[in-house]
Amino acid sequence: MRIISIVPSFTEIIFSLGLGASLAGVTEHCDYPPETRKIDKVGTFAFPEVEKIISMRPDLVCADPLLHKNYVEKLTARGIEVYAPFMYKVDDLLNSMEYLGDLCNQKETAVRLVTLLKERLKNIRVKTTGKYRPRVFRIMSDDPVITPGPLSLQYDAIRLAGGALIPLENKAYVEVPWTDLANFDPQILLLCGRREGEPKRPRCKGCVSRNPMCRRQVEDIITGRWTEITAVKNDNIFTLSCHMLCRPGVRLIDGIERLNEYFM
Repeated sequence: MRIISIVPSFTEIIFSLGLGASLAGVTEHCDYPPETRKIDKVGTFAFPEVEKIISMRPDLVCADPLLHKNYVEKLTARGIEVYAPFMYKVDDLLNSMEYLGDLCNQKETAVRLVTLLKERLKNIRVKTTGKYRPRVFRIMSDDPVITPGPLSLQYDAIRLAGGALIPLENKAYVEVPWTDLANFDPQILLLCGRREGEPKRPRCKGCVSRNPMCRRQVEDIITGRWTEITAVKNDNIFTLSCHMLCRPGVRLIDGIERLNEYFM
């Protein structure tokens, strides 16, 4: 079976299912596991090269239903099967792993993997049941202030890890007015930047941001009005690689476990 993944998280999932040898193409953003370096590249995550994908005659393409909507239409019109599920909750991720395993004749492997991941999540639920939940806020942008909303895996992951989240409208990403954030007064702040003295994270290929959050220093972001937030006063600011929280793959469970350590 020839598979092309244009989503970094699906590339990780495919390897975790023992299907790495079936990957005929991945994007420039697919950088884990290291074996992806040897696989033919079909553009970036945001801008995959559709004609190249078609010319490679894949049996299956794994895509994102929103970011790749137009690409999915072009590929399916050419008779190529595309798997592009919506994933709003961590359970959606686990279900997609099982479905993909079944689709690629690796059902037993997928079931074993998902069973282990569910057991790890169950252990976290046991730890958080009946325990105090600190108010947690994830900063994706500071100007304007943007955070993951209820239609994002990040929101659900923070909830599962034991955090109390600010009530938000039902979107994947939400701009939060400062007054709402100040009233919520988070006790813990999460962001993907770096602390003073830590090395800069590498810039993702295709990134068009002039000053991406992942490459900025926490001490330069958390200034001014941020200093009145409880999390800042108590220095409860944690940096977490985007790969641990933003990518809905196996490592997301690692990220939830890490968050649980921060919250408890």
